[in-house]
Amino acid sequence: MCRKPVIEWIDIPAGTFIISTVKEAGRDENELQYKVTVNAFKMSKYEITFERYDHFCEADGREFSI
Repeated sequence: MCRKPVIEWIDIPAGTFIISTVKEAGRDENELQYKVTVNAFKMSKYEITFERYDHFCEADGREFSI
């Protein structure tokens, strides 16, 4: 069995923001805006490629992605 890949994590802080689609192309100006709140979480500092994910699956004994 191969070694599990090392992933460098970064902290994403909790926060609240307004979702607004008004400035997107093809949207109506009367569409609603609304507040979204997310909890803090961790995310890989770098993109997870299919190759890295497959390596993780192999190291962890999981099924490969299709």
